[in-house]
Amino acid sequence: EGDATVTFCVDGIVTNATVPLGWNASYETGVGDVEELLYSDTPYEVFADVAVGPANAQAVLEAMKSSPVAAGLLAPQRAQESHLMVYLSGSADGLVSVGDIVASINGIPVHTIEDFREAFVPR
Repeated sequence: EGDATVTFCVDGIVTNATVPLGWNASYETGVGDVEELLYSDTPYEVFADVAVGPANAQAVLEAMKSSPVAAGLLAPQRAQESHLMVYLSGSADGLVSVGDIVASINGIPVHTIEDFREAFVPR
């Protein structure tokens, strides 16, 4: 129980966030927990050599190694929403990075892999 203060520093800008340590049933939606991604049925898409899939706790923790901003997805107000993130950036590294959040495709907001697939098709 209680709260924890998390400090992020990105590009010299320091930001503090207070997150509760107590469990809340509403946390069970949105950013989920996948024990072993290789053996899960988590949907994903690969275009060229960029892989995109639903954000999950393990992927966010891995992404935090290179991008502490990814930790924001675990904040209670954001963890209740579905998010898509980049899992592999391959030759697109520098344009997109592992842990980047995919907010829209072709100007269409996306939150699920189904949204991503629908928005990716040209109209």
